[in-house]
Amino acid sequence: GFRYFVTQTLPQCTTEHTKKWRKRWSTNFHIFWEGAKMVANKVQVVYFHIDEKWFYSLVIRMHNKCVPALGVQGVFNRIHHKNSIDKTLAICACAFVPRENDMRKGGNAHKLTITRCGGMVEAKKDSYKRVQKPDGSGFHYPKVPENRLRKKGEYYFENWEITGSKVCDKDGKSKFSLAKWIADTFMKDLLDLCRDLETKLGKRIHVRGQWDNASPHTEHFLLALIAELFGEYGWVWTTQPANSPLTNIMDAAIFPALAKMVSGLQGVLAGGHYLH
Repeated sequence: GFRYFVTQTLPQCTTEHTKKWRKRWSTNFHIFWEGAKMVANKVQVVYFHIDEKWFYSLVIRMHNKCVPALGVQGVFNRIHHKNSIDKTLAICACAFVPRENDMRKGGNAHKLTITRCGGMVEAKKDSYKRVQKPDGSGFHYPKVPENRLRKKGEYYFENWEITGSKVCDKDGKSKFSLAKWIADTFMKDLLDLCRDLETKLGKRIHVRGQWDNASPHTEHFLLALIAELFGEYGWVWTTQPANSPLTNIMDAAIFPALAKMVSGLQGVLAGGHYLH
């Protein structure tokens, strides 16, 4: 359903540019909010939002020193900084279809895609897990089949840095191109949703979407591609105002809900140790 959200946090409109940006975004959004209801019998408006999310995983140290006779018990070793946790980046897109184009009447949410930012690469050599030496003096990497992580020549998933349109840097290192993702993945999923809605509702679909103004999102070639793809249908793709987290449905609702669900499941399965 629909609800209002009230906050005492004042928007950070510190410059004239920021003030004009926020005013322009608010005006345009209000036009869609009120104007879309006037054509609800012929047109269905679909809103979407895109954002990136880091997913973290933590491997708990095993073989902790435990000497009960001296009162030394095994403990869960906590990491000192989030950079010590293995992580993967995913780009997420969801859509909202308001009932009768009126957000106050609720509507249906649709997952468009959640894509890991990376790709499959070929292993250049065999790699092995680190294990503790039998005498407890340290760690080593036994080169035995049962301890092998990857085999030379096999493919494994590698995380890549996000860029606007480049698929690699000057050194040949692979990058995750947003332009390629939009053309090959996002537009396909969005068009599939629009065709499905047209069949079910018997209405023409108009799309309005947004994401934040992170550096890769504002690259010239990427913006040109978006203008070409969306211009073909007369759709709108814009950026949310700076310092406006409440306009980001991912950070405001979806990502926290996912985090609580995953943390709760981990807590139940791991006896209260959420990062186990």
